[in-house]
Amino acid sequence: MSIDNELQKHYALLLGIGSPWEVKTVELKLQEKKVEIELGWQWGSAAKCPECGGECSIHDRAPERPWRHLDTMPFTTLIRARTPRAECPEHGVKTMTVPWAVPQGRFPLLFDRFHVSKCLNESVDQVRRQEPKELLAEGDETLTGTRPLWLYNPQHFSQEQRDEFSGLKDQQLKVARAWTMQELFSKFWEYQEAGWARRFFKDWFGWVSRSQLKPMADVARRLKRHLENLLTYLRHHITNAVTEGLNSKIQSIKSAARGFRNFQNYRIRILFFCGKLNLYPL
Repeated sequence: MSIDNELQKHYALLLGIGSPWEVKTVELKLQEKKVEIELGWQWGSAAKCPECGGECSIHDRAPERPWRHLDTMPFTTLIRARTPRAECPEHGVKTMTVPWAVPQGRFPLLFDRFHVSKCLNESVDQVRRQEPKELLAEGDETLTGTRPLWLYNPQHFSQEQRDEFSGLKDQQLKVARAWTMQELFSKFWEYQEAGWARRFFKDWFGWVSRSQLKPMADVARRLKRHLENLLTYLRHHITNAVTEGLNSKIQSIKSAARGFRNFQNYRIRILFFCGKLNLYPL
């Protein structure tokens, strides 16, 4: 396999993209300290309407646009792509959403697990902030002063907090249901087979969608749009944290590399400390 093909597969894994998206080129611009990644759509694949998610034909491609990604060591990293526009019988011509960015955004949506947890946590907090107002209007102060109990890790609670939380989470409270939805989603990461994970998500999504808790339903729809990215994580377990850790080691080696006579010695040093990347696990 050529170096170019290895780079393309490497960046496809790091970006969490798969067919019909593909990495076409990776261009390193040393003088500009920039890495440019060109992504392309495999033509012949059906498009998806961003409104209803239904498969439909492709109308055309939007003009090429850039997205700023996390830096690769000292290099600015940019993604470039022309996004297909779906021709939906119901909603008309719509630009498809892309798996690496929020709609209309120019920065990537990195769901690699931290970001999923953050989104769920913020939705639970929205429910928590709404419900006390409703209860206080009825003279009920049950949720007053309970914010840390819903947003912090129960493993770090004092015994007093554990006792208080145990009583609250079993009550018929909206925030208790939202918290349970968040906790249940953590089971998703335990699956190793995409089929079982997909089935779990379908059940979880259905429950949350019917819950009448708008913040939770909103985040569930957001996760559904990026489900393929989440499933990619289950297959490869590659996150930006891994990349950043390797980058940090390489930077340290670079600082000590001034005495090396040639690049080969520098490369051996990197392999000694970082090991050979197994990008294609069986």
